[in-house]
Amino acid sequence: MQRSTSCAGRPDSNKAELEAALGQIAQLEETRKQTEADIAALDHLAKTDTEAFRRLVGMPTKADVNRDRIFGFVSGVVASVVATVLFLIGGWLISLFS
Repeated sequence: MQRSTSCAGRPDSNKAELEAALGQIAQLEETRKQTEADIAALDHLAKTDTEAFRRLVGMPTKADVNRDRIFGFVSGVVASVVATVLFLIGGWLISLFS
């Protein structure tokens, strides 16, 4: 393992480099925090714009889709019951007049 000879034996130089590195780390940490805040704001803006676009275009929400599915299922069951009753009445009428 080789050691750098430029800094060996110079504690003042090592201390200065360490302080500079710590300063850069602190600056990068602050930049990271600011970037995370910017990303969170952009994410909120994107979600808001998406919802506004959905309302503007008239795209259904998940609740709208589920409500329509339930309504379709219930109306299908009712239609089947009505069709069955009409079929039975029709069969009864045919047997009555035959």
